[in-house]
Amino acid sequence: MSQSNYVVAYRRACEMLAELSDPEGIAQRAACRFDRAASAFELPFLGRLYRVSYPDGEVTPLEPLPGASGAPPAPSGQALLTASILIVHYLAKATGVPLSGEWIAFRELPGGQIYVSPFTNRTIRPMVGIFGREPGSLVRALESLGGRREEFGHASASVRVFERLPICFVIWQGDDEVPPSGQILFDRSAPHYLDTEDLVVAAAEALYAARAAAGGAGARRPGTLEPS
Repeated sequence: MSQSNYVVAYRRACEMLAELSDPEGIAQRAACRFDRAASAFELPFLGRLYRVSYPDGEVTPLEPLPGASGAPPAPSGQALLTASILIVHYLAKATGVPLSGEWIAFRELPGGQIYVSPFTNRTIRPMVGIFGREPGSLVRALESLGGRREEFGHASASVRVFERLPICFVIWQGDDEVPPSGQILFDRSAPHYLDTEDLVVAAAEALYAARAAAGGAGARRPGTLEPS
């Protein structure tokens, strides 16, 4: 996706946000804070606080969250543009539906079957390549982003990309005979907060943050699908 297309996607996201006339309601549905005096939302995204002005949707990275010692450096340029699209989409699309507590595979998301192969190539395969031989490092990395351990596979942990959007990363450790494998799970409520295409991007961003937190030299963001 070209820089110009990202800019267009961001502008469309900001238009969606500006069309919503109840910022306090948006904040309640997205489980974040709205500062009426500053006319801005404040919400966490992958271990860092962000401010989003309303109604124009300008996104500014703030400080890392307490308990998120592994938060990556504040993004800029293309990385900030990608994060901004996700953040503004989350605010604009949040419905306030509570977390279900039920994890589902990507293919169970609306239209997920269409994107299974791209999703696997952009998230699961890189995750296994990075963490498959040392799955404990994945758990430690996600914990340093404010995540928590889960009980799937040989090692697993979930992290809240947004307050109402947790994603769970699972590794089955390989050996001399069986290669490592992995899975990425979403709460069943996820479609109430982001479209499926955006969930691909959210998982890829979380993987990048985990790799950076684990000390991955020259960590680079995986390729992503175009945010809707």
